[in-house]
Amino acid sequence: MALMRSFVQFDGEGDAANARPRAIGGHPVVVLTGLCLRKAPGNPYADGEGYVPFGQLVDYSAGLYIYPESTDIVAVTRAVKAGRSPSRAGLYWNASCLSEIRSPNFWPRETLEPVLVQYKKDHPPPPPQLPPICK
Repeated sequence: MALMRSFVQFDGEGDAANARPRAIGGHPVVVLTGLCLRKAPGNPYADGEGYVPFGQLVDYSAGLYIYPESTDIVAVTRAVKAGRSPSRAGLYWNASCLSEIRSPNFWPRETLEPVLVQYKKDHPPPPPQLPPICK
């Protein structure tokens, strides 16, 4: 999958007033799906054998990814465990999401990082492959 990422940093307004710049990773903004190589020897982007990448461009750039502060997650968790509505406690959390997960969970770096490192060891990436020739 070919990815291009750009990030909008902003201070939120309204429900997202506590938004701050985040270190965001792994969220594709523009993805080229169904990638294959099309024969086009006259194309300036053609490789040495005359092929250019071809696929369907999917644009996700209109989506905003807002990551709450750890203190916000902990506050919502405490409110839910105490049986209070987060909004009545002056906190914001998507009600639909909250009904599905019941309570958010903040994973501190010390807890999450070893799990991610082990996952990477257990799941090495496949060797790179050339895209197929378009039909």
